[in-house]
Amino acid sequence: YEEFGEVQEQRVIEGDGITVHADVFGHVVSRGGTIRLERNLVGGSARNAKGDIQVLGVASGATIQTAHGEVILQRAENCVISGTRVKVEHAVNCEIMGDEVEVASAEGGAIAGRRVAIGRAAPRRQGEMLVYVLRPDCARIDDAMAQVSARLEGFAQLLARHRTAIETLGAQADLRKYLMLAPRLRKGELVLTPEQEPQFRRLTVAVAPALKEMARLSQLAKAAESERQAGQALLERLQTQRGERLGAAGVAIGALAGEVQVRALDY
Repeated sequence: YEEFGEVQEQRVIEGDGITVHADVFGHVVSRGGTIRLERNLVGGSARNAKGDIQVLGVASGATIQTAHGEVILQRAENCVISGTRVKVEHAVNCEIMGDEVEVASAEGGAIAGRRVAIGRAAPRRQGEMLVYVLRPDCARIDDAMAQVSARLEGFAQLLARHRTAIETLGAQADLRKYLMLAPRLRKGELVLTPEQEPQFRRLTVAVAPALKEMARLSQLAKAAESERQAGQALLERLQTQRGERLGAAGVAIGALAGEVQVRALDY
């Protein structure tokens, strides 16, 4: 849609990709594409469900919002602005929010974003200049990490108990003797005499219960170690996710001219 005349107060233009060449006092609503206002936006609004918004003139007392897109303004006064990415050359007493916010000069108002870059920030007469860094609330990840860590500790203790039980069984004289002889006999490194064969068979029968128990404990130990490794991999993924979320937040202000409050705001 392309409009060459003024958009009067209370008038609503709806479409897909809207360009207005004259001043806008009413409301421009787009389902997608780009909203491009080549003059001023005064007292009205520009809303885009999915796409960018550009105002080449001055935006004053207006609401400018895109759910998924970039907002680009030259000068904004007393406006409410939000978008995925917001770029404003000069903002006066505006409320601005976005994932990424870049303002060359900000006077008064409030600016909030995950990544905020301001060239110059200053209060405006009696109005405060507030900057909020949106910091992800990682409470759910922290809870999950605590639960995984507790399970890892449980598996570590279980694995230690199984290994201690295996070592205790292996310390029995008959079993230790059998475990020393059996592998060598299987490999042919050792050959029993006719007199020794009955003795070895009796030894095999005697240690059979202990061997069975040792095999059971070994399987349990392997299962516990497998669970421990899987839990450790999950914990590392959660740690990486937490670091990525927190690492995305940051603020940079080139110059301060007066009192400016910068705060972290969990979301």
